[in-house]
Amino acid sequence: MSDSKTPVQDSIRRKLTAALSPARLEIYDDSAQHAGHAGSRMQAGYSGETHFRIEVASPAFEGLKTLKQHRLVYDVRSRPAASSNVCQHTRIIMNVPA
Repeated sequence: MSDSKTPVQDSIRRKLTAALSPARLEIYDDSAQHAGHAGSRMQAGYSGETHFRIEVASPAFEGLKTLKQHRLVYDVRSRPAASSNVCQHTRIIMNVPA
């Protein structure tokens, strides 16, 4: 077990930083807003992390339509990690840095 209190968020940050070299990356843990939803406890693992909002600006989005930008972020975020924690939902806000 990791010493981090936010292992899922940390994993998402590492993966997105490595893959997208973002000019800006903000990750917000919105899990507390969804704590009563069915299944959230079973999927949260020990850290309780299930729902995230990600704001990312990356040159990797240049020329990509919004759907392809979302797919890129979801594909990177979903890559297997050493952690067995499950991230249930992610809301993504993307843009290309100015």
